[in-house]
Amino acid sequence: SLPGILAIFLSLISIPIHIEVVGLKNYGNYLLFHIFLTLSFLLNMGLAKTLVIAINKVPKKYKSQITYEGLKYCFLICLSYVVIFFLLKYFTFFSDIFPFSKISFLIGLILSIIYLVLEAIYQSNKFFYNLAISNFIFYSLSLTIPSMLLVYYGYMETDKLIQISILIKISILIWMALNILT
Repeated sequence: SLPGILAIFLSLISIPIHIEVVGLKNYGNYLLFHIFLTLSFLLNMGLAKTLVIAINKVPKKYKSQITYEGLKYCFLICLSYVVIFFLLKYFTFFSDIFPFSKISFLIGLILSIIYLVLEAIYQSNKFFYNLAISNFIFYSLSLTIPSMLLVYYGYMETDKLIQISILIKISILIWMALNILT
């Protein structure tokens, strides 16, 4: 598919730029952040898959109710992780694990969980074209754009690159939510 080919092409350009401008360690930490975000597939408690199945099994008049319930449960799951995060924050072993901002990790994880739920809603409503664009932006552009910005700005700390990535993820989530509401 075109988004997949574009993603590969952008990665082939952005990876050498990132490594050349800020070094292998910075790139490794940046990549580690995004790898850790894959925990969201487990930490969404199966809500995304459940939503796809539930929304497709009910008559059309109940789809919005199930969507609402799914978003409500998503909020509760994210809220529970925020509470757990702040409880674990005071243990020293937790601070030694991440070579990047812990709060950025929490935000990224929550955004990824929300994305999976919105993605499920898109799938069940057959918004496949919008889903392809959303996947491309959320998973590909959010990784490659910060790296490509290094050409213009020069050296940036890992946390700054992660913040740019998070802003891209937030913008696509807003776009997705607005599409669902309309």
